[in-house]
Amino acid sequence: QQGEHLAKNLIYRRSCKSLTSFQFLDRGEMLSMGIGEATLTGMGLTLSGSLAFQLRRMTYLSKFPNRSVGIRSAGAWLVSYGKKLI
Repeated sequence: QQGEHLAKNLIYRRSCKSLTSFQFLDRGEMLSMGIGEATLTGMGLTLSGSLAFQLRRMTYLSKFPNRSVGIRSAGAWLVSYGKKLI
């Protein structure tokens, strides 16, 4: 959040526009608790276990700058998951 805000203010500075103040927005927390386990808190909800792990991975994939990087990461995750099954 801070990086995005800083980038906007740098653009505003170059355009001679007024800078804006940073306002932190608490979006919750996502923590890995080991292989296949995680915990999520936010929006009044708390989840843990394998469902939280999968939601954390999907959220993580959605934050990549482009689909190519996300697809490669998802592929690596699937390969490592497949090795555990063998």
